[in-house]
Amino acid sequence: MSDGEHRALERRVLTLPATARDGELIRRALAEHSISCDTCTDLAALGREMGRGVGAILLPEESLEGAIEPLVLPLGAQPEWSDPPVLVMARSSEGPASGAHLGRLGNVTLLERPMRVSALVSAVRSALRARERQYRVREMLEERERVAETLRRQAGLLEQTHEAIFVWQLDGPITYWNRGAERLYGHSAADAVGRGSHELLQSWHPAGMRALDEILVRRGSWNGELYQRRHDGLSIVVHSRMVVVEEPDGRRAVLETNRDVSDEKMAEAERRRTDEKLQEANRRKDEFLATLAHELRNPLAPIRTALELLRMTSPPEPRLRWGQDVIDRQLRHLTRMVDDLLDVSRITRGVIELRREATDLGAVVQAGVETAGPAIASAGHRLDLDLPDEPVPLEVDPVRISQVFSNLLNNAAKYTPAGGHIRLHATRDGDRVVVVVEDDGIGIAPEILPGIFDLFAQADRSLDRAQGGLGIGLTLVRWLIELHHGTIEAASPGLGQGSTFTVRLPVANGGAPVRLDDAALLKTAVTPAAPDPRPGVPRRGRIARRHSD
Repeated sequence: MSDGEHRALERRVLTLPATARDGELIRRALAEHSISCDTCTDLAALGREMGRGVGAILLPEESLEGAIEPLVLPLGAQPEWSDPPVLVMARSSEGPASGAHLGRLGNVTLLERPMRVSALVSAVRSALRARERQYRVREMLEERERVAETLRRQAGLLEQTHEAIFVWQLDGPITYWNRGAERLYGHSAADAVGRGSHELLQSWHPAGMRALDEILVRRGSWNGELYQRRHDGLSIVVHSRMVVVEEPDGRRAVLETNRDVSDEKMAEAERRRTDEKLQEANRRKDEFLATLAHELRNPLAPIRTALELLRMTSPPEPRLRWGQDVIDRQLRHLTRMVDDLLDVSRITRGVIELRREATDLGAVVQAGVETAGPAIASAGHRLDLDLPDEPVPLEVDPVRISQVFSNLLNNAAKYTPAGGHIRLHATRDGDRVVVVVEDDGIGIAPEILPGIFDLFAQADRSLDRAQGGLGIGLTLVRWLIELHHGTIEAASPGLGQGSTFTVRLPVANGGAPVRLDDAALLKTAVTPAAPDPRPGVPRRGRIARRHSD
């Protein structure tokens, strides 16, 4: 049965007329006023129909002269909210229908006959309105039961949760205390209910609990950390969430949910102490590196001076000349490492200064090639250069950017077996220039590649490598590139397959291109790959000279 059909049955009138003609007249009179009416043959049938739904009952007094139990029983079995109206049409208020047995029918109204149709319709409508109010009571009771069932289910869930959940009235006592609160605080529900929450838990907040309550009332909710005390006296830190709610009696209360974060706070404090120690250790390390670099650099100048004096005073005996050359090369290598160490120290302490100026990509590349030339030549490597035909203007610190390329070339020379091939080529890509340094050296293992630019990282740490270095060159390269708003990437197919470093730098906006002059020419012999009619350095060339070492 649909809801509409059931609703129609509950709003109908059931009647038991004295005659069929009376039944038809009643049905037509009510139908003209949109009132549904069903006729029953006897009291038993009327009782059965009541079970399907009834709005009011209309009976002649004659139908009540015999046994009325078939009607009394279903009327007595009604739920508490239900009291169906019974309209009894009597010949007079003194008739037999006015007897005491009518009290067994409950909600009875006597209608004196004869009566007008309008009076009958009015009485029926009044009875149906009274019945409609009963149905509204039923709906309210059902809604209350649904709410109660929902609350019971929610209460069951609240009892199962591990979080402490309790309810307290504003400026009043605790009214609900779940098992999670019992476990967290050690107070039973019997001990907690009826007491003030702030007093029971000795809650404390830096702003004061009164200020917190004012914020709670004004905003309707609050969440943050509170310091509280358990029943055993142990102080804890909880993350608290409070929401103002309205209780069924209309009073405002606070639903508070708390989670113990004491262990998290202790771990956080420990992490903070560890971070402070690490920062202090890092600061001391930076100071040590700066001091070490300065102390190492101090003896280099006297050694260089003494070496030059030896060259001027010593006879050109081959073995002495060889020793002087070895000292010279190692001194240059040591000077470069100390300079890198000083630069790393300056960058980590934030004291490095960039002196930007307009220059050309070719100038800084050639300066870097000149610096790395001895290392490349001493290993017998072949270096191919391929620069754009047109000058590429840059707004950079030329010393630092040439240092970038010299470090990349030195790195390629260091990790490429003797007689290897190194290639440096550059292309213009919109507002950026891309410079790639490739080699066919030992390559980079996949597990090392992600951290290749980290400080003191090296692709090969074996002590038998004469130029193992400190592992700071690539770190310095990355920092210097980033200071110029550029990027650098490293790639390698794997061990033994070479490596590629790609530098991207912004091209200068505006200004005439900077051209190179003869003073920028490589001092190392360069064999041009093709004639170039312009004055200056060849943009393509090859270095293939071997050093005596």
